[in-house]
Amino acid sequence: IVLKVTESKFWVAQDEKFLTRLVETIHEVCTGLGKKLFLNTFAWHPEQVEGIVAAIRRIHPGIILQIKCVPQDWAPGNIHHPLIGAFPDRHQIVEVDIFGENAGMHYVANCRLTELKRQFDYWAAQGVEGIQARVARFAGASCADPEPTRTRYDTILGAAQEANLWFLGAAASGQSDDPEAALRQFTACRFGKEVKEEMAVILRHTGEVVQEAQCVGPFTFGRQHPLKGITRGYPAVPDPQGSFLVTPEGALLTVAEANELHGGNFMNRLRVAERYEDEDDMINRNPFHLNWAAFRWDSSYLPLYQKTRKGEPEIIRKKENSYAEALRLANASIEGLMRLKGRLDNAAFAFYKWKLDENRYYLIVRSELALAWLKAERRLYSDSETERHSRLLEIENHLSQIDKYHGQHCQEIYEGVWMGRERRFLRGSYFDTPGLLAEFRRFWTISKAQ
Repeated sequence: IVLKVTESKFWVAQDEKFLTRLVETIHEVCTGLGKKLFLNTFAWHPEQVEGIVAAIRRIHPGIILQIKCVPQDWAPGNIHHPLIGAFPDRHQIVEVDIFGENAGMHYVANCRLTELKRQFDYWAAQGVEGIQARVARFAGASCADPEPTRTRYDTILGAAQEANLWFLGAAASGQSDDPEAALRQFTACRFGKEVKEEMAVILRHTGEVVQEAQCVGPFTFGRQHPLKGITRGYPAVPDPQGSFLVTPEGALLTVAEANELHGGNFMNRLRVAERYEDEDDMINRNPFHLNWAAFRWDSSYLPLYQKTRKGEPEIIRKKENSYAEALRLANASIEGLMRLKGRLDNAAFAFYKWKLDENRYYLIVRSELALAWLKAERRLYSDSETERHSRLLEIENHLSQIDKYHGQHCQEIYEGVWMGRERRFLRGSYFDTPGLLAEFRRFWTISKAQ
């Protein structure tokens, strides 16, 4: 039995005494029934972890800890969860999402073996005894697909994400912790021995492409979950779906409480871009200050975060370079697949051609938007009129690139059968891209160039 302390009807993470009594009571019942109890340590904010840690020190040693591999939600490339290995005298397992709930889900090809290898080595060193891997997800209704029901639920089977499970299975069972070997085993199984090497090369860097699409350095840009609103997480407004805000003093507030605290105008006060000091920063005030941001769980990342949220030139240059490299990798994967046309099974070719093209769309739209945002922040914080003018021209170019690329591909549709399932996808259906562009211009008060 797994006990959650957040994301349930009652949140008990911060009440140490209540949480301890609750866990012990349920553990007694489980013991009587011959069941094991897992304590899920997931929390929304670092402040909540303090209560969980205090309770762990007091509860029965037979209770198993279930810890996410990352501090909060499934941000790609994020730091390790601080509780992994923190209690060496306790049994612990880690949760990992290899489906990609916050990484493009089933819309993209996401073989991220390099990251999983890094994580697995850390888990092994910290005494982790088991892995819970998420391999499926209900996706919700697509905002642009008029017929989404056939693709609302999917699994990793047959997708590039399946290679992630091959690696974890081999590594956890002690067979091999070589990600390349796992990748070749997957491609041989799904595509045949004749093309296994070529398909391994084609899929090898798909995870890096998806991660680059979502990140600026170690920080994700905006909320990553598709289909949770047209522009959610991009404009610097609080999440209206009931999440908590954290004040500089560490207090947790609902949006309604924040409105009351700020005279009822909290939402309006953040609806347009404004320059503000570091001490006035708070969660959800910009697309990099999110629950799972590394700096919230490890303060050594704070200086880099401040440079990122202000669009410092060095951050922009690094993003431009890493985006260019990811685009090269995305194009190389597509070109490699095209060379297999006629040798690869027709259904596999059509399915993976769509996914790799989707990776490129995902990368271009998100990275161009991230660069536009960084440059808009730089324009806001720069005191040079010359730089402000040049940045505006660059911003317009990024927005134009998104508009043009989306217009070229937004009507593309995949309809086919792969791995025994009928599937239908519309290019970029997880975003209202025109809505994103309109919201960007509204927030930054940038008129559309004629």
